[in-house]
Amino acid sequence: MTMNCHLLQALLLLCMVSYTCQATNAITCHKTGPMKKHPSSTSGIINYVNYGMSFPCNCYISGRDAGKNVQWFRVNLDKGAYGYISSIYCSGDVKLC
Repeated sequence: MTMNCHLLQALLLLCMVSYTCQATNAITCHKTGPMKKHPSSTSGIINYVNYGMSFPCNCYISGRDAGKNVQWFRVNLDKGAYGYISSIYCSGDVKLC
């Protein structure tokens, strides 16, 4: 019985570590909105994001846009390109670029 308890504890710890690792370096969108070519509301739209979408992201750029403090998440696209999504639409626990 003690061995099963230790096995269960180890499995729970492994699940928690796995969840933590998955949660980093990614953002999840909570609103539909534009993905921009540059970190600015006046930049061209390259795509749209939808509720529940997740993207690989390792950092954000902080700035002001339309009088608001906004984080622009730099998301990794194909072939080394980047797109930028405002914190108005998505969130995640990533570092400053």
